[in-house]
Amino acid sequence: MQPCPQYERTYRQYLANDTGVKILTGDLQALGVTVSRLSRLELTDPDPVRIVGRHIDVLCELEVYQGKTRERWRVARRKKLSLGDVRALDGRFGGLLSATESPGGAIDHSVQRSRDTSL
Repeated sequence: MQPCPQYERTYRQYLANDTGVKILTGDLQALGVTVSRLSRLELTDPDPVRIVGRHIDVLCELEVYQGKTRERWRVARRKKLSLGDVRALDGRFGGLLSATESPGGAIDHSVQRSRDTSL
């Protein structure tokens, strides 16, 4: 990630169909927010969801629209790894992990603590 100049950015999500609503609810969930009605996103609602001022991870893509370069912002989402991806990581780093596992699959926390104290 890079530092971002401090000025206001705009995030837009069009709700023309089910896909737009699913993208919006997924983005809100990534921010730790769930809503049962969209009106809660309006600041004039009696019980509004307040997301202004939060520190969040976002991604910016530059795209050309009508001859002008524009920023397109979206909420960064964490993706769950597939089993194949986990196995690939295990093949690559499994040897490093085996030193911290004790018989029966329990993690030997004393090894982890000794590593933490060296920081």
